[in-house]
Amino acid sequence: MEQDNRGRFKLAVFDLDGTLTREPSLWEYIHVRLGSWTGQADRYLADFLAGRIDYETFCRLDARVWRGRTLEELSGLARAVPFHQGVGRLTGHIRNQGLHLVLISSGLTLLSDWVAERYGFDIAVANELEFDRGRATGEVRIRVHFDQKREWLARAMETFGASPGEVLAFGDSDGDRHLFDLAGYRVAVNPRSRKLADRADLVHRGPDLSVLIPRLPL
Repeated sequence: MEQDNRGRFKLAVFDLDGTLTREPSLWEYIHVRLGSWTGQADRYLADFLAGRIDYETFCRLDARVWRGRTLEELSGLARAVPFHQGVGRLTGHIRNQGLHLVLISSGLTLLSDWVAERYGFDIAVANELEFDRGRATGEVRIRVHFDQKREWLARAMETFGASPGEVLAFGDSDGDRHLFDLAGYRVAVNPRSRKLADRADLVHRGPDLSVLIPRLPL
């Protein structure tokens, strides 16, 4: 007999970059659009991946490149990032099933705050560029390390009274394995990580997220 999962889940947690958007990194997307990626920001990424600098230094070096840029310009670039099709249909369906929506991103609040408002997320957390009188100071408030999303999900679960078996998790990269740690059902969306895909209950590959709707255990 097929299990009836209605009412089983209380919370759905999403990564943002590469999961809801077609770009794997908002940081890189903005750098490319501003012409500061090749020969500059790409070197910071290489240094981080090689272990020559830590994550906080990596983020601060990235943010420093944008010193003096206006909030309007950077927000406009962030909101121009292309999304997968069907984001609204998928999140709307999950919300209509009575689940809370949580967004945990190691990207930037420039995008996550807008996405949260547009799609009705209850909680959204990401890293925040600092501005003074409408211009970037070159500093960043680092709230979400790429490999420390578990802590934020645990807080959200406590807020909404959800146990691990009552959580759906959606992600695309190695950093999202920490969301999968606390989830009862795991969806890898166009995964860039074999380790993540291997741990998923469902692997989706394709541009339209709405096709996930009938495949979810809701």
